[in-house]
Amino acid sequence: AVNLGMRHIDLTAEQRQHLQTTYQTSPDPRERQRAQALLLSHRGWKLAQIADLFEVDRDTISQWFDRWQGQQPCDGPPLRDAARSGRPPHLTPPEKKA
Repeated sequence: AVNLGMRHIDLTAEQRQHLQTTYQTSPDPRERQRAQALLLSHRGWKLAQIADLFEVDRDTISQWFDRWQGQQPCDGPPLRDAARSGRPPHLTPPEKKA
């Protein structure tokens, strides 16, 4: 069995900078939260501690880590929510602006 509490994310200096910028500037609170979780893991926080901080299940944190490790972080948005199915909007972006 794998001890999920010991999972750890190692980051390069470039990745740390990318996550710090995301944490400070992203308009999406979920993306900021996920960036912070990765930074905390890099700093030595345990999976259970991060899950407690954000009041989510450890499996959720593990999924964030899986998504981060499965993509090149600077080439795409691994911290953003995936597109969801549903009814398309009635208004186009220019119509919404008006």
